[in-house]
Amino acid sequence: FVDQDVKDVLLEAIRKGSTLRDANQHIKCLQLYEHACQSASSLLPVDSDHRGRLQLSIARSESMSPDRASAILRYAMDDVLRSGLRTGKPGFPDTSKRSDMVLRKPKNHPSTNRAGRGQPSVVQSSEEAL
Repeated sequence: FVDQDVKDVLLEAIRKGSTLRDANQHIKCLQLYEHACQSASSLLPVDSDHRGRLQLSIARSESMSPDRASAILRYAMDDVLRSGLRTGKPGFPDTSKRSDMVLRKPKNHPSTNRAGRGQPSVVQSSEEAL
């Protein structure tokens, strides 16, 4: 989850930075992106993956040319924004709607046989039993 304040900071920086980048003002763009990443990072919880992602990108960008560094920061900001678009609770996918789920458990498999109450559902050999 990404707060609206964080989204606003990043979106505004991307909007302004695109204009600077298109005008080949890479140093100004980098400064804008660094400031936005720092600001957004300070709005996120300390243990947030997004905060770590932004901080790591800032550190990585310090040893790069301004045009490449601004591209790295832009990618990190886009990544945070994309992850904020995911709504709903993650859950198990409905395997009946997936084309890559081709195998089904056999109906007479020991793990599906629950008829004997108190009996293990999988029969163990005498060597495996405790």
